[in-house]
Amino acid sequence: MGLDHHRWKALAVASVTTAATLLGVSVASATSRSMFKPPFDFSIRDSRQPPAPGGPRPYTATGLNAAWSVIAWNIPGGDLPSFQRSKKGADTIFVSHAAEASVTVEQQPDGQARYSLSQDGAALPCNTSEGRPRESDLFAHPNEAQNKFETNAHLAKTGSVKINNLASLISVATLSYSARLSVPHRECPVAQGAAVIALILRDPVDRQTLFYQVELSQACGLQPDPRAARCEHLAKVPRPNFFARTAPFGIDDPLPLHGQPFLSNRETKKLSIDLLPRMKAAIAAGPEGMSRDPSHWTVTGYYNGQIIFGGLRMETTWANVSLIAVDKKQD
Repeated sequence: MGLDHHRWKALAVASVTTAATLLGVSVASATSRSMFKPPFDFSIRDSRQPPAPGGPRPYTATGLNAAWSVIAWNIPGGDLPSFQRSKKGADTIFVSHAAEASVTVEQQPDGQARYSLSQDGAALPCNTSEGRPRESDLFAHPNEAQNKFETNAHLAKTGSVKINNLASLISVATLSYSARLSVPHRECPVAQGAAVIALILRDPVDRQTLFYQVELSQACGLQPDPRAARCEHLAKVPRPNFFARTAPFGIDDPLPLHGQPFLSNRETKKLSIDLLPRMKAAIAAGPEGMSRDPSHWTVTGYYNGQIIFGGLRMETTWANVSLIAVDKKQD
C-alpha cells in the first residue's frame, strides 16, 4: 500500500473524529467514513467550454497521481499557466498565476496541504458575448479519473452512497476568506460573489443531476441600485435559490440556514456542517419536473471554491477538507 496510503488514511480518521465531535455524532454508534482522500497533490484541468470529449483534461500537476484538481471556468485568458515550484522553509509551494485567477498549493512535510484560490474581477468582462452577466468560477474537487497526472480520490464507488441511508453527511474545512472591490473600481450590471462548498447528486432512476451548493459568504460589489439592494438584503435575510430549475438542477443554500452565520471578510473559521437535513429539504421542495424521492438520490461528487460576477476580488484558503458520511444504525 505504501506510505501515501497510510498518510491519507490517518488524516481521514482524524477528520472523521473531529467532525463527529463538533456535531455531537457518536462515531462508536454509527459507521462513519471519509468520502475521499485528503487534498495534497493537485492537477489543473482544461477550462474550455464545451469541454473536450471525455471531460476537461489535466495538463499540469504538483506531482504524479494527483488526487485533486482545480478548474477555472469562464476566464477570458484561457487555461491557467502550469504550476511553478518553489520552497518556503520546509514547505513546498506550487503557484499557477494569471491576471484573472490564481492557485497556490502549500504542501507540508507531515503530508498535509492547504490551497488558496484567488480571482480578480478587474480582468473579467462584466457580461458574456450574449449580454448576460458573466459568472467566473474557481473550484477544487477530488478526482475520479485515472491518467498520467491523476489518481482516483473517491473512497466509495460512484453512486453507492444513497442519501436515504445516511444519518449525517458532514462537510469539514478550515476556511480563510476575504473579498473586496477590484482595482480599478467599476460598476457591472451584476457584481457579487460567494465562497461555496457543493455536492453533486445523481438520481439514476429518473436520470437527473442536482448541484447542491452551500454559500459560505455573501460579497456585494458596485452594481445598479436595485441589484445592490437585493445583494445587501440577501446578506441580511438569506434564502435558498434554485438557480437552475430544469435539468441539470441547481440550488444555492446559504450557510445561515444551516444555523451558522456567513463568514465575515478576512475571517478564518473551522466549518463543520451537516448537509443532510437541508439537502433533503431542497429535494422535497424541488421545482416541477425534479425528482422529489430522497431514496433515488446518491452522492456522486464534491467541490469547493468561489464564484464571482463583476468587479470583485476574492480569495479563499482551504485546509483540513473532508466529507464524512455517517450511516444510519442498523437495527
